[in-house]
Amino acid sequence: MRAQKQILIGLLAFATTASFAAPAVLRKSGDCTIQEKSPTAFSLANQDLNVTGEVRVDPDFFGEYIVLANPALDNKSGRKLEISYNVAFFDKAGALIGCAGQSGDLDANAKGMQFASCIVHVPREQAAKIASYQIVLYEDAAKPKK
Repeated sequence: MRAQKQILIGLLAFATTASFAAPAVLRKSGDCTIQEKSPTAFSLANQDLNVTGEVRVDPDFFGEYIVLANPALDNKSGRKLEISYNVAFFDKAGALIGCAGQSGDLDANAKGMQFASCIVHVPREQAAKIASYQIVLYEDAAKPKK
């Protein structure tokens, strides 16, 4: 009986620790050439999230030339999540060309939720120099709003 009680206490402690786990971090980087007609696709995943998207340009976004890296997010966790998504673009020497970020809550079991404001405003000649990207996504349990 005592051994069963210790096992039960251990399982409860593990379950409590797992439910209050540290925020997750997903990262993706790669080489890319930004072109209008051939976007660079990306995906990230863990036990809670599937993230897909593509890096591309829009030469006439309300009269501006922009680089887009909008993700679509699937929440597999069964609980509301707080998400922070960040993307940056670099030239061959590693110099930053532009970056964007967006954050928000992702409802439990949401499918295809889009962060559609990850827009990088850069001059056309600078976008042509983009050679690589880095994405970092932070995920945590959503906190009650005050």
